Amino acid sequence: MNTSWYLPQLILVQDSIRAPSPGADTLLDTEEALSALREQEPPVFLHLGPLSLTAESSRSASLSALEYARENGIFVSYDPNYRASLWPDEVTTVRWMKTPLPFADVLKVSDEELPLLTGLNNLEAGCEKLAAYGPRLVLVTLGAEGVYYRLGNYSGRVAGHTVQMADTNGAGDTFLGALLSRLAKRPGGPFADLFPEKLEAHLAYTNRAAALTCSRSGAIPAMPTAAELDG
Repeated sequence: MNTSWYLPQLILVQDSIRAPSPGADTLLDTEEALSALREQEPPVFLHLGPLSLTAESSRSASLSALEYARENGIFVSYDPNYRASLWPDEVTTVRWMKTPLPFADVLKVSDEELPLLTGLNNLEAGCEKLAAYGPRLVLVTLGAEGVYYRLGNYSGRVAGHTVQMADTNGAGDTFLGALLSRLAKRPGGPFADLFPEKLEAHLAYTNRAAALTCSRSGAIPAMPTAAELDG
C-alpha cells in the first residue's frame, strides 16, 4: 500500500526568491489530480502544502483532491509552511491557508504560523482553536525546543534533540515525513489506539529525525533514512 501522495510543491532555497509565474506547480488541474489518486492504490495519507493554493488551476485541483480524500477514506496531512513571497498580502494568505483546515487529520504548524492562523501566541489556546476546525492531531514545531501537540482532548510537549547545527532547511519536512511514515504503518490505521504515550514515542522519533537533518548541510540530502533512524 502506498503510504502517501503529494500534490506538487515548489521548494525555495530562500524566501526572497520569487518563483516564475506561472510555475509548473500552479498548473496542476483537477482532472490530473483526481486521475492520479484514482489510478493508483489508495494512499494512507494525502499531504498538502500551501504552494498549490497560491494560484489557479492548482488551487481548485488541491481542493478537489481534499474532497476526494475525505469521501474515499484517505487521511489528510496539511502543513501551511508560510512563505510570504508567494502571497500578495497577509489577508489573502490567511484566507487560503485556513481553507484546508476542515479537511485535515494531521495539521503541522510552526510557532511562527500559529499566531498567523489563530491570532494567538499561547500554545494551548492556539492549538485548541485550530483543533476546532476538525484536525485530530495538531502539532506546533518549536525548533530546538521540540514540539507541542494536541490529540483530541490531550495535549503535551516532547523535547527536541541537541545537535551541532549546520542547516535548518528541510527540518520541518523531515519531521512531518517521519511522523506520517510511522502513523501510516500503525496496525488498524493511523489513529487506532493512538494514545498520548504512543504518540509521544512517535514524536520523539520524528524530533530525532529533524535534528539529524539540522546537523547536516542541504535540505533533501540531509534527511536521514529510515534504516539510519531505526538502526
